[in-house]
Amino acid sequence: MWEIVLLIAYLLLVLFTGVRILLDTDSPSKTLGYLLLVIVFPVIGSLIYFSIGINYRHRQTSSRAALAQENCDAFFQKEISDRTGDLLESHADALGHYTPMVHFLKGIGAEYLWPGRFNLLVNGEAKFPEVLKTLKTAQRFIHMEYYDWENDTRGNQIKEILLDKVKAGVEVRVLYDDYASSKIKKNIVRELAQGGVSIYPKIKVKLRHLANRINHRDHRKLIIVDGIYGFVGGINISDRYDNSIDTGLYW
Repeated sequence: MWEIVLLIAYLLLVLFTGVRILLDTDSPSKTLGYLLLVIVFPVIGSLIYFSIGINYRHRQTSSRAALAQENCDAFFQKEISDRTGDLLESHADALGHYTPMVHFLKGIGAEYLWPGRFNLLVNGEAKFPEVLKTLKTAQRFIHMEYYDWENDTRGNQIKEILLDKVKAGVEVRVLYDDYASSKIKKNIVRELAQGGVSIYPKIKVKLRHLANRINHRDHRKLIIVDGIYGFVGGINISDRYDNSIDTGLYW
């Protein structure tokens, strides 16, 4: 009797853990390794998998981020809808016979009628002069979030402008990836914090050499100035993207 109970418990444990491994593990080699471990040593293997095989921190962060994104999307959908209505009312004469078409697009969900101008900045030699110029115009706030910030020419130029803007009463907030931007912790981060910038690491790595999930990083590259100007894209704060600076390489 006990043999049957233990067999059923063994099968259920292996089945439950195996399904979790297949659903939650991205790497084929890790998936196979955990499955073999659980089949051969069901209890110990399951304990090992649920102890170190699941990145609980990443799952928790992803859940919070998804909820924040949902709330943010709802806010902006309402904001854009309200702005579109205001524009339709204030520019009725200019829109003329296009007004019914705008109402139609708005009704089917094409609500992104926010007036604006977009420029494509190719490479750092195009981006960084615009960034420096725009940061200097900030009157209310500067929000930045970057994956890789280097202690080089462009990195220090931006640092100096941020410090100057804080002295002028501008609110400056910065998020940086704790792993990729580790080189600036002892200089740029410290100087900005001492100068009044609200600067914090994102996804902090406590044991750098033992971190086995370093790709779960904050890869965003964002600058928002006064809610009017924004920079997005794949260029980090580093001289290596800027061909006007001699780094011995060409981007």
